[in-house]
Amino acid sequence: MEDTDWMLVLDADTGIVNPNHCIEEWIDTRVDLIFYERFFNWEIASGNYLMHLLQTLLPHAKQSIKNCDKIWHRGTDYKTYMAFVTCVKLSLGERRLWPGKLRILRRAHGWVRDGFITYDKWSDRDFMLHGWKQQNISENGWESPFEVSDSFKLRKLTYFYHLSTCIMLSE
Repeated sequence: MEDTDWMLVLDADTGIVNPNHCIEEWIDTRVDLIFYERFFNWEIASGNYLMHLLQTLLPHAKQSIKNCDKIWHRGTDYKTYMAFVTCVKLSLGERRLWPGKLRILRRAHGWVRDGFITYDKWSDRDFMLHGWKQQNISENGWESPFEVSDSFKLRKLTYFYHLSTCIMLSE
């Protein structure tokens, strides 16, 4: 890995849907870590991230981090997990860039998107989709992400993804 500057870490259920993009499009050389916000719940995704292969020094924990840590360790379900996510987001504030350390890409600006939001359809803006799990494969087996179906209908979605440009992934 002598010639490697960046490492991409991916959840096991994340895959490329659009090979017309390269991960380098999301590299920001001002920082050593790059995360992104998930589209559907504003969570900062922790399973997919870019890491500059240098030692990164993080600041010492502050009281707000200790408070969030307490919430994390008392968590028992999705509701308490989202309380932790909210605590962290409030502690971070509006800031998204800590030069030399960390960048968090805003919702809908990351290289990975949860596929269920568009029923696994994807657009030219997409690079990777998250959430491809074996239990979601239909009785007919895995369907190619490059097959198109005119009969597929998509529920209304918020800004940023122009659904008329989406391509069918699975039915």
